[in-house]
Amino acid sequence: MRSMVLQLLVCAAIVLSGGNASAQNSWPTPGGSIADGKVTMCLNASGQAVACGTVPAGADAVSNSTGGGAVAAFNYQFSGSAWDRAYFCNSTAVINVTAGSTTEIIPLTASQIIRVCSFAVSMSAAGTAQFLYGTGTNCGTGTTSLSGAMPLATGTPMELAAGQGNLFRSGVSNALCVAAVTGSVVGFITYAKY
Repeated sequence: MRSMVLQLLVCAAIVLSGGNASAQNSWPTPGGSIADGKVTMCLNASGQAVACGTVPAGADAVSNSTGGGAVAAFNYQFSGSAWDRAYFCNSTAVINVTAGSTTEIIPLTASQIIRVCSFAVSMSAAGTAQFLYGTGTNCGTGTTSLSGAMPLATGTPMELAAGQGNLFRSGVSNALCVAAVTGSVVGFITYAKY
């Protein structure tokens, strides 16, 4: 909602500025995490509002340059403490983890973060499932928990989905894994990785 309000304010301010291709204005941003609380917008040759110059690297560690008017801008969402690029979870992965093991579900990609938007899991026998991230074989190096050990009854699915944003995210350049203590874990996960 905040990103939509910010977009509407930016569009309204551009219209009020006369809408010419050389118009440049700054508007306050919530949280002050971009350019000391301001984002500077310019109109490109097509009349679209784009950030002037280079947008500082965000939570995704990617600098997003507009390159002198070329459209390379992303919609951003304010999480309450930081800005992050808006995204869709258009990737899925199958969860199939045998009892007593940890299995890599989504492989790492250098300089990218895995953002999990939803998952559904169930178990063949009562036990626990846990989401982790790390590097190395099956997240064996730098292993970090993303969830607690979630107890599941036999054949009773657990489903969680984020309405907007993500449930949890990996660290930069890490894979996502699932650990099963007793009983095999099966299901699926939706995610975005950039």
